[in-house]
Amino acid sequence: MLRRGSAYLSATAAATATLFALDAWFDVLTAAAGDDTLQAYAAALLGEVPIAIVLAAIAAWAVRRGGDPARSAR
Repeated sequence: MLRRGSAYLSATAAATATLFALDAWFDVLTAAAGDDTLQAYAAALLGEVPIAIVLAAIAAWAVRRGGDPARSAR
């Protein structure tokens, strides 16, 4: 989508960023005490949250560049 300049890039990136952040949140909150908690924090801090931040930045960039489907429909 990024290479093709798809009009749906911003919406898709924003939705995916939200899902990554929610997954990290649920993993941390539902982890059992002990090693599971450490694994949940490690996955969240080293994987899911950084990916969510990158996807949110891509979504914001795509909207600024004019890739918002709501704008394209007008």
